[in-house]
Amino acid sequence: MSAPAVSICVPTFDGASVLQECLESALNQTFTDFELLIVDDASKDETVAIASRYARLDSRVRVVTHTHNLGLSGNWNRCIDLSRGQWLKYLFQDDRLEPKCLSDMLQACVPGTFLVACRRTLLADPSASPKLIRVYESYVAEHNLPRRFPGMSLIPAKAFASHMVDYPVANCIGEPTAILLHREAFNLYGRYHPDLVQLIDWEYAARIAVHRGLCYVDTPLITFRIHERSSTSLNQTGVRSYRSNVIDPLLILHELAYSPVYEPVRQVSSQRQPPVDLQQRLIDAVDAAARSARDDPARQVWTETLQRYPRLASAPPLRRLKRWATSHIRSLRHGGREAPCSSGDFRG
Repeated sequence: MSAPAVSICVPTFDGASVLQECLESALNQTFTDFELLIVDDASKDETVAIASRYARLDSRVRVVTHTHNLGLSGNWNRCIDLSRGQWLKYLFQDDRLEPKCLSDMLQACVPGTFLVACRRTLLADPSASPKLIRVYESYVAEHNLPRRFPGMSLIPAKAFASHMVDYPVANCIGEPTAILLHREAFNLYGRYHPDLVQLIDWEYAARIAVHRGLCYVDTPLITFRIHERSSTSLNQTGVRSYRSNVIDPLLILHELAYSPVYEPVRQVSSQRQPPVDLQQRLIDAVDAAARSARDDPARQVWTETLQRYPRLASAPPLRRLKRWATSHIRSLRHGGREAPCSSGDFRG
């Protein structure tokens, strides 16, 4: 069989209640040269039965199941291995595509760009609390591509690298359902980060954008469902909150400071006036993360993180002294009070 132009990848886990609507939206695309790949991560409900029924009815549908749970990034990476399309379009089981999603996003792509993003519509599930809805709506209103790059449908790589210096952990691109990815991106820039639990999609999209830029379609081509059972909601409870709100941002700062793939960000930061010291920023974040690891579960996560990323525990003493001295001087200048941050300080 010839490879399709697009692989619509649906990573599933216990999604029986919403899967039918999701799959129908994929099969109703006006652009028809695609495969619909459903990769199930050991669901315990009727997800596989529903997916298999669609596979019997439409030859474009394939279903692959795991015998054990691979987790979020593991299942997303498995979709890459199994897909055959030139482009990958993730579609989460909770979400849906507008009929012209594929055609409009493909048409918007500029040659040499490996990432296309689109505006999304937020849909509140009956299970979503008013507080959760407000959190999502507020976040999206603050962090979005039209706000950060007004009037731009093609965002150059250097402009996005500069954006990463200022907003390294704020997702302005959107969820995987709002993104179209070229297969070559995975060959050049690797797979999804295995140690992130919340910012997986943001970090990978940013990783591509700092090298290739991205295209943006300012039309709502997907619907993102807000509900209490989503990974985002679950990641705000217990020790998972420490992982998502403290460790994830810390690991992204670690990558910006040291990973070869983020060299474009380091080049931009060094050209700022004054230059932005990404390693010093990381040291500050390490100190804050260590102070936050007070209870036993968080302390264990922190210990495991230090073991996996030894640079986090080996900051040069002079850099720590520099941070302390700067803070102390600011305090003296403000009569012993902590000084307010300047516009050049870390805002992510």
